Amino acid sequence: LIATEQQKRDLAAAQSRDVINTLGVQMEERRRKKIEEAMEAREQGELWKQAAEEYYQGEIEKEQHRRQARADLDKFLQVQAMEQVMNGEDARLLPNLDKRELQTNKGILKQMERDRFAPMAVDA
Repeated sequence: LIATEQQKRDLAAAQSRDVINTLGVQMEERRRKKIEEAMEAREQGELWKQAAEEYYQGEIEKEQHRRQARADLDKFLQVQAMEQVMNGEDARLLPNLDKRELQTNKGILKQMERDRFAPMAVDA
């Protein structure tokens, strides 16, 4: 009986050590997994930040392109208007044409002025 009691105690102690070791391993795995998840989250955050910065930069470039296209169009229209004024052929054929054109296009010219385009004349 003494040997069996000792064996029972040894077996219980071995089982206790095994449970403690298993819990220690599980805790270490959980800690390691949390660290890995934190690192992955940080990397994902950096990727999202980079994607957002690229998107924002692309939007800035698109806006600059739109502004430049508008400025080019405004410059073209200004040159075209000056050519028409310099040509003068319409003025000889229809003397009131300039006045009528300004009255007709007054709304557009006012909008261009609000958009910081400086038309040659808006008075009509």
